[in-house]
Amino acid sequence: MTVAGIGRGAAKPATGPIASVSRYYTTADVPQYAYNVETAKKLLDEAGLRAGPDGIRFSMTLDSLRDPETLRTAEYVKQALKRVGINVELRNSDLGTFMVESGTFAGPWISDGRRWRIHTG
Repeated sequence: MTVAGIGRGAAKPATGPIASVSRYYTTADVPQYAYNVETAKKLLDEAGLRAGPDGIRFSMTLDSLRDPETLRTAEYVKQALKRVGINVELRNSDLGTFMVESGTFAGPWISDGRRWRIHTG
């Protein structure tokens, strides 16, 4: 599975935590790394996140919505992180449950009280 496969040709690799469609997007002072599992493992080791005897560095839960695109992305993240020793448990839910359980919705959606719309920066 690749980024192109997940986004059906519309996705591109992220260069940081801010979406490229945001007016706050920048690549200045953001180190860029080519896809390399061994480099990722080395960076995790340097950060003190060494793999245990079972090859696992740590485990985490990734909350995800149930829509097909989000599920594809979550599965990709799970597979990619497994390659570097991070165990991911996926927890999928509908939007309402996701919002209640997370206590906040940190996605690109904003509401004026009557309708939701996508915020792009």
